Amino acid sequence: MPAPIPPFNIRPGHYVPVAAACGSKMELIFYFDGKRTGWIDAQPFNPNRMNPIASVKRRGAGWVVDAATGETLRVLGADRIAVGDPEFGEEAMRWCAAGEVRATARAR
Repeated sequence: MPAPIPPFNIRPGHYVPVAAACGSKMELIFYFDGKRTGWIDAQPFNPNRMNPIASVKRRGAGWVVDAATGETLRVLGADRIAVGDPEFGEEAMRWCAAGEVRATARAR
């Protein structure tokens, strides 16, 4: 299990909704590797949809990870986060090992 890394001090890798299985083929997956963050949808992984960590800004107890959409990230623990935006609300997510997520969602 990888150690938490800055700036969020969470484990790098894939995060799925708390109620979802790591291998789900239907869920959006939040990805963080210490250099970038972004969403991986049910389509093949698209690294161009990632945002550089340099663009995140601290706001109160959380982080703004996408200024264009207002998307924020709150750290709930080393392997749990809550990600949300003003339009869709917030969702709690948990870390999954890379080998447990669908092959199309693994970072390249």
